[in-house]
Amino acid sequence: MRSSVVPLTLDLGKPKRGRQPYFTQDQLRQIIDAAPAQYRVLFAVLAATGMRIGEAAGLHLEDVDLDNGVIYVRRSVWRGQELEPNTENALREIDIDPALVAMLRDHIGSSKRTRVFEARNGSPLSDGNIRKRVLQPLLARLGIGKAGLHAFRHSRVTVLRKNGTPADLQKQWIGHSSLRTTDRYAHTDQELEYRRRAASQVGLDLIVGPNLGSWTQPPGKGA
Repeated sequence: MRSSVVPLTLDLGKPKRGRQPYFTQDQLRQIIDAAPAQYRVLFAVLAATGMRIGEAAGLHLEDVDLDNGVIYVRRSVWRGQELEPNTENALREIDIDPALVAMLRDHIGSSKRTRVFEARNGSPLSDGNIRKRVLQPLLARLGIGKAGLHAFRHSRVTVLRKNGTPADLQKQWIGHSSLRTTDRYAHTDQELEYRRRAASQVGLDLIVGPNLGSWTQPPGKGA
């Protein structure tokens, strides 16, 4: 006699997507310091602005206002071709700090070339070549986990969040349409020292005051 029992199956839902890699601030310093000279400024720009690699590859000299510390994102490189960004939010202004201004000023110098970053033959940079031939060998040498160039973008969002950057500036500088998208780029939950500092700022002294240790049980109450 055949059994009529139907095998039980469990619907476990869709598997969660793995977390995208990012670099800590210490790792960013190591990467920039150890990068080959011709890529050091590029990696610094990616780390300090959160730009996509295609946007950095598409920067023209006229897009960088060093006197006012502003980078204008007006185009992106895709498969060797310069294109307009495909979203309105990608067209944006990114304010940069004096240290990056100094690096860019030294990098550009008196150059008459069109682009801020370009290959030796004058063509736009190839993100695949930079990832495979420069970044990943560098990460392996430094003992940092394998990651792509988009990890710089995740790192920048994490730094902005850790420093309490206003939401409107996060959206403008990163080029997202909503903070919901930006939330997926933040890795503050993985920053243990940051979490410890945040916890210490909202400790028990805000609730019970400094005399917690002198508390005694009221008379007549059971143990």
